[in-house]
Amino acid sequence: MKLYIQYSTEKDTENYLNGVFEFKHLKHGRENIREDLLAKIDPVLRNKIEKAVNKEDAQKAIFDFLSKWRKENSKFIESVIKNLKSEWNLSSQETIKKLETLYQKQFLFDKTTIYLTSLPLCPYSYKEKYLFVYLRDSAEKQVKTILHELNHFMFYFYYPELKKSSDTKNTSF
Repeated sequence: MKLYIQYSTEKDTENYLNGVFEFKHLKHGRENIREDLLAKIDPVLRNKIEKAVNKEDAQKAIFDFLSKWRKENSKFIESVIKNLKSEWNLSSQETIKKLETLYQKQFLFDKTTIYLTSLPLCPYSYKEKYLFVYLRDSAEKQVKTILHELNHFMFYFYYPELKKSSDTKNTSF
C-alpha cells in the first residue's frame, strides 16, 4: 500500500472549520469536545476563530494563520513527513497483516492520502480515501492512528450490508 503523506493548508483549514468553528463530527461520547479543542490551539488562532462572524470569515482567518505557520515551520513539517514515511516503511507490512488477520479478508486498498493536521482531531474520508494524523504525535503514534482509520476503511468496504440491515430493523426495546 502506498501512503501519500503531505501537509495541506487547505485541508488543515477544513479540519479546523469542521472541528472547531462548526463541530461537524460525531462526538462519540466526548463532552465539550469543541471547547477542549479550542483550549489546545494557539491563542491567537483561537481568538480569530471565536471572533469570526461567519464561516467565510473563519475560513480566511484560519487559512491566513496556517499559511504563515506553514512557512515558519516548513523544516518541522518536512521532518514529520520524513519520520512518518520511515516508520510506515518499517511497520506497513505488520499493520496490514493485523487488519487482514482481524477481518480474515484481504487488504485491498492500493493508496491512501495522509494529511498532517495541527489540530489534535483526526477525521477521515472513506469515500475519498484520506485521513488525518496529528503532526505533533510521534511517528509511532501516527502509525497507530493510521491503523485505526484503516480499520474503518476495511469495515466499510467489507460490511456495507450491516448498515443496510441495521437501517431496516426495529431497534427499539
